[in-house]
Amino acid sequence: MVTSYCNFHKKPLFFHIIFTKHIILLTKILILDKGEIMKLKKLLATTIAVSTITGLSYAQETCLSESPVSISKIEKELKPLLGNAKPVSVSTSPIENIYEVILEVNGRKIPVYIDCSLNYLITGEIIDVKHKKNITRERVIQLKKEEAKEKAKKVSVELKKFLGAEKVEQLKNIVGEIGLANFSLVDVKNIPSKKAIVYGNKNSNLTIIVITDPECPFCKRLHNSIKEVLKDKNVKFQLIMYPLPFHKYAQGLSEAVVCQNSNEKSKKLLDEIFENQANKEKLKEISEKYKCQEGKDIIETHKEFAENVKVGGTPTMIFIIKEGKGLKISGAYPSEKLKQIIDVIK
Repeated sequence: MVTSYCNFHKKPLFFHIIFTKHIILLTKILILDKGEIMKLKKLLATTIAVSTITGLSYAQETCLSESPVSISKIEKELKPLLGNAKPVSVSTSPIENIYEVILEVNGRKIPVYIDCSLNYLITGEIIDVKHKKNITRERVIQLKKEEAKEKAKKVSVELKKFLGAEKVEQLKNIVGEIGLANFSLVDVKNIPSKKAIVYGNKNSNLTIIVITDPECPFCKRLHNSIKEVLKDKNVKFQLIMYPLPFHKYAQGLSEAVVCQNSNEKSKKLLDEIFENQANKEKLKEISEKYKCQEGKDIIETHKEFAENVKVGGTPTMIFIIKEGKGLKISGAYPSEKLKQIIDVIK
């Protein structure tokens, strides 16, 4: 099962080129209409003219050996350029005389390309024009699945120590084997209690911390699931506001929610915000109307808690499975799946 959440580390996608011994021009190939083809012709004409003026020339080079290049050789040649990136595999690519190199950066694997002479290192996308396939993107998806599967295996071992093998198997049946990659055990300390926003039974034996952003569309999805779950489940959901910096009104909206003078009023306002999430004028109005200094201070404690449990995006739930220990689950789950997870953990 694939779940979604607003990623704190969301960044725009760029295409790069890194120079080793020579200069190379990298062009992204797209499927174009007639108007775009004319624009592309003009761009290429300009590129050729610039190349002529600057006196650049490109020599045809071929691999002299049939033997595949080794990872150690790649690492040695590119060490000054790689920083904290580490080559973990090298293989042939769909383009003759170009190798695919998988780099591991901060635990994530990404494909780059290098020619057989090790003169040109290229980062970008290979697109199969004939078959209309983005080969690089497909490779990235494959690598992510492999990473998730590997992580899920490790998570499964850890969870068995706290939940037992039977419950872990039940969770696997609910979310799928790869779905366990969204689970992790965390130490839970100093849960913010001042102006706590609680949905459900505050005296329930099961507390679920929900780290949410009022402007995150996936948080809205989970919020609706929570309200459905509470129709027939006796649990406590305690909300922690974690406004993400790329959501324009999230900070002000979060402050507005905790500035209310009762739990019921906080819930009512948060419900209103999620219901009107697409109405940016409404969000702006609410974010400016109810802010207070106390709210700002409270949101800072909420952010500190979220960062301490290493939240990478919203929504994130933490099931308190015993004192000081929680099961962290990332992503927005539909109500039926969430009910099943609760039944296993409770």
